[in-house]
Amino acid sequence: MHLNHQQAPHANATNEHYCRRWIAIKNLYDLTENETLTDAQISHYKDQGVSYLVISTSQKNPFSDGSNRSYCLGILLNSQTIKKINFIKSETLKTINVGVTCESCSIPDCEVRQSPPIRLEKEYFNSNMKNSIDKIKKDF
Repeated sequence: MHLNHQQAPHANATNEHYCRRWIAIKNLYDLTENETLTDAQISHYKDQGVSYLVISTSQKNPFSDGSNRSYCLGILLNSQTIKKINFIKSETLKTINVGVTCESCSIPDCEVRQSPPIRLEKEYFNSNMKNSIDKIKKDF
């Protein structure tokens, strides 16, 4: 939930793979039968340079057979919120580099990547091509 920032494009709208480093995904993976699991992490969006405190609660979906659900609250970390959240510097609260989708993520050694960073590679390719064309124009 981003109350004060515009959300990034959703993977379900672009047919991309959500980042598996989010605490909600970890909670859903670790969830056992008839359990509610709550955890938190600082999610650092490496490419955007912003961090959020994310608190996630996951549980069996009571309205569906066999599926689970997760709710998350994300709080943008800036100088004001860091001063107000007493436990933000706790050693048990891990900071994890995250992306939005695997296709647009620049984390090179991601152990849970579901797809190559094809959208990012295309952006790099286009940028390199533009730079090469600009150099050729300049040399003429």
